[in-house]
Amino acid sequence: MTGEPATSAQAATSIAIIGAGISGLTLALRLKELGHSVCVYEASERVGGPIHTVDFDGFVVEHGPHTLLEKSRSLQRFIDHLGLGPKRLEASPLAKKRYVVRHGQPVALPGGPGAFASTPLFSARAKLRLLAEPFVGKTHDADESLASFVSRRLGQEVLDYAVDPFVAGTYAGDPKKLSVRHAFPMLDDLQAQHGSLFRGLAARALGPKNPERAPHKVVSFEGGLSTLINTLEAKLGEDVILRAAATAIAFEENQWQLSYQKKNRTSTHAHDAIVFCMPAHKLAGLDVRGRNAQPIELGRLDAITYSPIALVALGFERARVDHPLDGLGMLVPGVENFRILGTLFTSSMFARRAPLGHVNLTTFVGGARQPHLVDEDEATIVEMVRVDLHRLLGANGTPSFVHVSRYARAIPQYEVGYAGVLAHIDTLEAENDGLFFGGNYRDGIAVPALIDAANARALRIDEHLANHKRSSL
Repeated sequence: MTGEPATSAQAATSIAIIGAGISGLTLALRLKELGHSVCVYEASERVGGPIHTVDFDGFVVEHGPHTLLEKSRSLQRFIDHLGLGPKRLEASPLAKKRYVVRHGQPVALPGGPGAFASTPLFSARAKLRLLAEPFVGKTHDADESLASFVSRRLGQEVLDYAVDPFVAGTYAGDPKKLSVRHAFPMLDDLQAQHGSLFRGLAARALGPKNPERAPHKVVSFEGGLSTLINTLEAKLGEDVILRAAATAIAFEENQWQLSYQKKNRTSTHAHDAIVFCMPAHKLAGLDVRGRNAQPIELGRLDAITYSPIALVALGFERARVDHPLDGLGMLVPGVENFRILGTLFTSSMFARRAPLGHVNLTTFVGGARQPHLVDEDEATIVEMVRVDLHRLLGANGTPSFVHVSRYARAIPQYEVGYAGVLAHIDTLEAENDGLFFGGNYRDGIAVPALIDAANARALRIDEHLANHKRSSL
C-alpha cells in the first residue's frame, strides 16, 4: 500500500496508528469496523513486523513467530471473522511430542501423570520434591523472579530442565531476571488465590468451565503466518502507508499533528488520536510534544531490555537426519552447555514446509543466555548450529539449504521491576488525552495475546473518543 491518509467528512474521528505489526493492523481493522477513519503509518517497506514468511524453493522460513497457540474462542472467532478458516492448518498429530535435552540426548516431555512417573527427564528426587509444593508458603517479595519462584516451589531441577528451556523457547530470556508476575501471571495468580500451584490447577479443573477456553491446538495457515498479515493488509487497503516514518508529533489546534517522511518529503496530517504500536526502543527516540509544546517523556521506554536472536533455518535430506523428528521441536537447557537454545521441526509440524525428501529445521541462537553469539559471522553461526544438530539429532553432512536472520532486539523482557514501566505508560496515557500505547512491550509477547489486546484496546479507544465528543458538545 502506498496511499495517503484517508479522509471522510462523515468520519467521527481520525486515528493514526504508528506501526503495522500484528498489534497495529488488528487495532486498525477493528477501529475501522467501528466507523473511525484510520491511517496506519509503517516505516518499512512491508507490514507484519517480525511476522514474515518466505518460501525459498520449497523451504518455507518463518522469520518471526512460527505458529499460533489456539487456546481461546476469541482467536477462533478472529480467524473466522477474517475468512481464514479454510486456510487454517493444525499441526500434524504426528508432531505432538516436545523434546528437552538431558545428558546430551533429546527426551520427550511426559504426556501425563503415568509418563511423568517413569520419565528420565527428572530424577526420583526431583519428582518427590514436587510433592512438597502444596506446603510451600507464599513469599513476601512483591515482585519475585521466575527462577526464585520455581526453585522455591518446585525445586532446582524443575527450573533447570523444564522452566529454563521453556523460557529460552518463548522469551529467549533469563528466568533469574524475568518477573513471574508480569511474564507468567497465571503462576502468580495460582499462588495468590490458592496458596499452591497444584491446588490452584486442581480447583480450575474441578471448577466451572470457562466457555472462552478452547482445546489447545498449534495452528498456522496455508502460506504461513504471513497469510494472516496479508489478509489484514488487504482489508485495510489504502489506509496503510508504507515507507512512512513518523518523525514528530505535536498537539496543536486541538488535534495531534503527525509529521512523517516518505520519499524524502515530509508531510503533516492531523488526527484526533494517536496509537503507538511500534517497538518500544523505536518509540523512545520519537519527538512527541503535548499541550503547550511540552515534550512527552518517552525515553524511559528505551530502558526495556530486549533479547537478541539469530534464527538459523537448515535443510537436510531426510536420510541424513537420524532422529525421527516426531514432534514440534527440541529445547536445550542451559545446564546442558550447548550453543543453541532449541530447534523447531518445521517440516514435521505442517506439510509442504520442505521439498520432497528433505526436512526443514529452524534453530535459535543467542537470547539472554548467550547474547554474544548473535554477533558472530554467519559462517560461524551456521557451523555451531550444524555441530549441535549433529550431536543432538544425528544431522549428518552439509545442509542443502541455509538461511540466517538476526534480530538485535527481538523480544522485550518483562523483568523484575517491570511494574514501573507499565505504570509509566499508564501515566503517559492519562496525562495526554488522545495518546495510546500498544504492542508486545505491554500486552504480552504471544501473537494471540496481542490480537486480543488490540481488539480490546479498539473498544476502549472508541468509548473514550465518544465520551470526549459528548463532553465537548
